Amino acid sequence: MQSAYDIASGFALPAEYVHFLVTRNGGTCRQDRSIRLSDGTEVLCDCLFGFDLQPNLDFQFWQRELAEDIPKDGVVIGNDPGGAFFILLKKGEAWKLMYYDHAYRLSSSSDQRNTYECEISLHDLLALVTEEFQAKA
Repeated sequence: MQSAYDIASGFALPAEYVHFLVTRNGGTCRQDRSIRLSDGTEVLCDCLFGFDLQPNLDFQFWQRELAEDIPKDGVVIGNDPGGAFFILLKKGEAWKLMYYDHAYRLSSSSDQRNTYECEISLHDLLALVTEEFQAKA
């Protein structure tokens, strides 16, 4: 299995996220807690990706698939029920949780703006996972 460090293009991921990948390997999220975005919109998290799973649930697949679309220091970690993505974005020494609306489903999204900061901590996002993935590729 390729390490989280390799997938992240040479920078270390937050220890809490690496621990989540190693111990839970992704999973589906509760649907009773919305996540507020920087524009005030509320979205849900459908799932957080894992390793060596079927392509639509696999961290490595989405990182390769979206590599040219997301910021260079971004790591795709999950999606919402409509197919938009959650990204960890490295800003200096800190990590920010971002929502990437690649299909412009939000009314505020455009070619100039389709990525929003999430008003939830990584810890709280990881706590939304209720069921670990069982399906392998």
